[in-house]
Amino acid sequence: MRSGERKRKSVRGCIIGPDLAAIFLSIVKKGDEEIAGVTDVDRPNRLGSKRRSKIIKTFALDKKKDDVRKYVIAREIKRKSGKTFYKSPKIQRMITETRLRRKHQHKAEVVSRNKNTR
Repeated sequence: MRSGERKRKSVRGCIIGPDLAAIFLSIVKKGDEEIAGVTDVDRPNRLGSKRRSKIIKTFALDKKKDDVRKYVIAREIKRKSGKTFYKSPKIQRMITETRLRRKHQHKAEVVSRNKNTR
């Protein structure tokens, strides 16, 4: 950007007009009547968070005791043959036994390389 050049903004604060095509908002308080297609329909959360710390925060889990893999939102897939199976996202920043083993192995390798050079 050059100095003095105007910046195009895609956000417009809280001003709502008839020219808007879509509005992203969340319902804070439910009123007296139902809104058709919004409050009268129960929609389960299709996508959940992938990061381990965010899953723990969402479901108020204990970091050491609870298994995070049980709380990932999985989606059901039905095949034409009639079989159903579940797909779930890979949990990011998850410390497993294999990851710890790999970390210790890598550290031991670095130490052994240092010993050999000395």
